[in-house]
Amino acid sequence: MDTESVMMVEKHICKILRYGNDVVIPSFGILKATYAPASIHLTQHLFSPPYKSLSFHKDSKINDTKLILSIVSEEHISEDTARKMIENLVKDIHESLINKGNYLMEEIGKFYLDVEKQLRFTAGQKENFLLSSYGLNDFVSPPILRPKNIPTNSPTTSLKEKKKRRFIWFRF
Repeated sequence: MDTESVMMVEKHICKILRYGNDVVIPSFGILKATYAPASIHLTQHLFSPPYKSLSFHKDSKINDTKLILSIVSEEHISEDTARKMIENLVKDIHESLINKGNYLMEEIGKFYLDVEKQLRFTAGQKENFLLSSYGLNDFVSPPILRPKNIPTNSPTTSLKEKKKRRFIWFRF
């Protein structure tokens, strides 16, 4: 299969995942995108923005034309041609799984066969499909260290300071 049409189908899969929550790849399965909230890694001080978490479900019985219609409308080709391109992609995936044991979709993730020859999927880390988080990257912030001699505004410490002052005042 020619690499341009593979890249084009993968581009349309990415677009559908960006604007929707799932895409059916006919005769292969469903890629689902679910919201995952922002997170903070406490020991590494790593802040991560919210994103869409991708998962794959192998279910060839579901028939959805969202992917086909996306290709037809944007590439101005016939529906039969779009179906053949998707069938060729699925055939290419199966051949790669048999020969190499895996298939990598650049922006989406990696399909592979596990030890029991079951189809598995690992989502890629490059692309964030959540539009509201577009352009937000992970970042590391060093911990905030507070010196002991800086007074805090908590009511318990101010009472302790008052008591200490009274005690010192009575001594003199």
